Amino acid sequence: MSSKHLMNSSHSSSSLLLGGARVLITGGGGFIGKRVRKLLEDYDVSVFAPSIEECDLTTIEGVKDAFSCNPDIVIHLAADVGGLGYLAKNSSKILHNNLTMDMLVIKESCNKGVKRFIGVGSVNCYPSKSPPPYVEANIWEGLPHESVLGYGISKRISSLYCKMLSDSGILDASTLILEGVFGPGDNFEKGISRVIPANISRCIDAKNSGAESIKVWGSGKPVRDFLYVDDAARSILFVIDKVDSESIINVSSGKPISIRELIECIADTVGFVGSIEWDSSKPDGQEIRFLSSKLISDLGFKVEKSLSEGIKDTVRWYKESIVN
Repeated sequence: MSSKHLMNSSHSSSSLLLGGARVLITGGGGFIGKRVRKLLEDYDVSVFAPSIEECDLTTIEGVKDAFSCNPDIVIHLAADVGGLGYLAKNSSKILHNNLTMDMLVIKESCNKGVKRFIGVGSVNCYPSKSPPPYVEANIWEGLPHESVLGYGISKRISSLYCKMLSDSGILDASTLILEGVFGPGDNFEKGISRVIPANISRCIDAKNSGAESIKVWGSGKPVRDFLYVDDAARSILFVIDKVDSESIINVSSGKPISIRELIECIADTVGFVGSIEWDSSKPDGQEIRFLSSKLISDLGFKVEKSLSEGIKDTVRWYKESIVN
């Protein structure tokens, strides 16, 4: 383990984010990508973030177009991903799309001599039978949970490819394993949205309509951890700026919570006072799943936003979005 600099300020440590570096962000118009772009406004870099309409990353031509900016740094955020229902129903398609994108983007990073590559994975990469909290070394010890198998395996293979290239000195690459990212700007589309945005919209709709109850997937017993989007974005720049030897790095709040407690927190924040009915016919997914963030914490990174404050911010943003 090593790090470049561990000062609180990330503006004076690494030359990679200074001197007019060119940064390519795939998925730069997405949820996390927008936050990363905002943070990079404080750095002396040029940012390129082509949309999927401009560059289809599942094609060689689209990837080559994206890399026409000759980037020094690549932050690969583009992915085919969604909530539990979407991941379970579209496993093979998700596996194909993500592997295609990731392999092409990583290979082109090698071809272009990229100086630093950051990929992003998910807690879904970890084996379902590993004891929580998951540590980075456990990632290879079994299959992901069947409900997220396609996505989890695709991102694990991508992280392995990055590790191999990094170990052989071909590409300076790291994969950040993020957990439960949420916040303003999240995807609230029904059928795709994840647990926090899905239930924020559900509670607000119920409150506005005067409904006496809401129905929520599963039993409420599973335990998860959630990371505010600004903290997720900060962790990406932190690893570019300060970490030079770790190929896989977990990022989480370190404060797991049951889904039941989470939904109660959302309902309380929204002001929905009706009952919560648990639909046990819907899957819970894995029972207990959360990350150890000891490695990145020891390197100097700290999460700033609590879950309750993050939910307040997200609810506020969503209400304003409805009005606008």
